Amino acid sequence: MRKYFYALMVAVFATMSLAVTGCSKDDDGDTGGSVVGTWKVETMKASDDYWQYDYYDFKEDGTYKHAMVIRFMGKTDVEVDSSTWSKAGNQITIDGDTGTIKTLNSSTMVVSLGVFEITYKRCSADEMQKYL
Repeated sequence: MRKYFYALMVAVFATMSLAVTGCSKDDDGDTGGSVVGTWKVETMKASDDYWQYDYYDFKEDGTYKHAMVIRFMGKTDVEVDSSTWSKAGNQITIDGDTGTIKTLNSSTMVVSLGVFEITYKRCSADEMQKYL
């Protein structure tokens, strides 16, 4: 059941990301910031009791830790994994998937991954740590 729910959430996120991201052109072309640090992706938020956040903590050594936090029907589920990342110019590879960095500054990173565009917002390491 959990795998079906996750697949449904990925499909819904993909649809929503196409409709919601990329509305502002203010930061386009700004890719000089640092990837290193803790980032949060608000994948889905339908209500206070139904949401999903993804946290990424990118380390200077090319590794990262990822925490996917889902709140559904009063229960919070957390999945944690880790892998590698690298950046060359405006290309970023996260766990083997390569995307184009459209925006990277002190507060926002926007990555185009095929037809998807993912917006990361910088957050404190403490915000992610509470789920680890």
